[in-house]
Amino acid sequence: MPPELVPDGVDAFTRYSCKMATGSGKTTVMGMLAAWSILNKVNSHGDARYSEVVLAVCPNVTIRERLSELDPESRATHRYTAPPTSFRPI
Repeated sequence: MPPELVPDGVDAFTRYSCKMATGSGKTTVMGMLAAWSILNKVNSHGDARYSEVVLAVCPNVTIRERLSELDPESRATHRYTAPPTSFRPI
């Protein structure tokens, strides 16, 4: 919508986009962006640039199931976990 048609007092959402190929990690990127925003909000609670709420809209059940990768309690997230033998001592 052109800015001159937006009613007074209404703020538009900022939108970002990029093209990514199949299997390139779109779901992971989406989850990391959501985590980045939420963690920045926790760190700087008064900063209006960050949100503590994320809305993910998916077009169908298949995609919704793929989004389970973002659930920390899901078994799907464990496939990205590095093996404990690769951890460095603290």
